[in-house]
Amino acid sequence: MTLDTPSLFEYLANESLNELELRLVQGERQAYSFGKDPNLDQHVEMIRTEFVGKSEIELYHALLMVMIRRRIGLTVNIERAHSLWTTKSDFLCRNLDSRWLVSACDTIMEFWPEDAERALAATGSLFVNTIKLYESERWATNQMGAPQKYQLIDRRIPLHDGLSAYVIGRGDMIMNLHRRIHALCANQSPAGKILLELLARASRFDTVFKRFHEVHTNERTSWRYKE
Repeated sequence: MTLDTPSLFEYLANESLNELELRLVQGERQAYSFGKDPNLDQHVEMIRTEFVGKSEIELYHALLMVMIRRRIGLTVNIERAHSLWTTKSDFLCRNLDSRWLVSACDTIMEFWPEDAERALAATGSLFVNTIKLYESERWATNQMGAPQKYQLIDRRIPLHDGLSAYVIGRGDMIMNLHRRIHALCANQSPAGKILLELLARASRFDTVFKRFHEVHTNERTSWRYKE
């Protein structure tokens, strides 16, 4: 599809979701977008390029997030986003990357009518954005990719405001976090599915959760995540 911006979005918004799930975004190469272009046409083209080779429904979701952030057709586009996540949450959770899952969380947190959904979405957004800050600090201090050699924690190590360090390799905090979130999301609502997916990915990709999982030796307090 090589339509101009309004036509592209309207085409996606008025097509069957099942059809959008099957069709791929055409283009020469995929390139991640960065920042916000004040020109909507140019911004949408930048987003479109990010989804080259991916399904049109993923692009549709991303453009819905763009329109909602810019308060364009807000009422109808919130309804469209609600319908999309109600009917296609499994596909979107499998295929969207964490950036766009967090964007969905932010939208649900701000605009969904159900308080419980908004709370779950807030948890997902807070969780991933906290990891993002931590990993950004690692990159900015030249620690990204550096070999990790953890000191043994065999006593209380004070952190801030009464907190103490996680007992790397043996502690049960992460296991309990997984257990409680899985119980909280048992109803399999859209926000719950997103939160569970983000929790699993934190231990699958290179974050502190994966690094700690790799050195965890206590089977009794180990946590499980999707491969």
